[in-house]
Amino acid sequence: MDLEAMISIPESNPNLQPQLKETRELMQYAAIFLLVGAVLWGLWGIWSIFSGLLWSTTWYGQFYGTRLIIWGLIGLVFAGIALVLKGKFTEDVISPIDEGRYTDLENKMILYGILGLVFGLALSGILIFIGYMKFQEYETPEEKKCPTCSSSVRFIQEYERWYCDSCKDYKEPIVHTDVKPTPPPPPPQSQ
Repeated sequence: MDLEAMISIPESNPNLQPQLKETRELMQYAAIFLLVGAVLWGLWGIWSIFSGLLWSTTWYGQFYGTRLIIWGLIGLVFAGIALVLKGKFTEDVISPIDEGRYTDLENKMILYGILGLVFGLALSGILIFIGYMKFQEYETPEEKKCPTCSSSVRFIQEYERWYCDSCKDYKEPIVHTDVKPTPPPPPPQSQ
C-alpha cells in the first residue's frame, strides 16, 4: 500500500441512496480523524523523544528522560498504525459502500470502530459506530453479481444499467442471496 492510498479518500458514488450517503459521510469523517490521530500521535512521539533526550543530559533526569523516549517511540508506532489503519479502512469500508458490496461490511465496521477508539483519538471510533447504526437502518438489497466474473455489480442511475467494475462493462446481473429457502410447514396432524 503506497502513501497516497493511505492518505487519500476516494470520491463518493453519486448514485448512493440517502441513508447510505449519510453512512458514507460519517465514514469519510472517521477516516479524516484517523489521519488527524496519526499526525497527533506522531507529533507527540517526536516531542516526547526530543524532551527525553534533553532530560537525559542532566544527571537527575536520566530515568525520566528514558521514560519519555520510550513513550515517544510508542507514540510513533501508534502514528504508523493509525496511518495504515486509515488506508485499510478506506479499502475495507468506504470503497465497498461506494461499490455496493455490503456483505460482511457490518463486522468490519465494528472492528474498525474499536480500533478507531484507540488510534483515532476516540472520535473516529464514535463516528464509525454512528455510521454502523445508520447502516443497520438501511435495507440491504439482494446482492447482484456479474454473470461473467461473479463480482458485485452496481447500478448506474444515469444510464439505468448495471456495471461490473471488474469486467469494466455493463452486464445484466444475477441475483445472489445467501438465504436458504424456508421449508414448507409440516402437514397438519390429524387427531
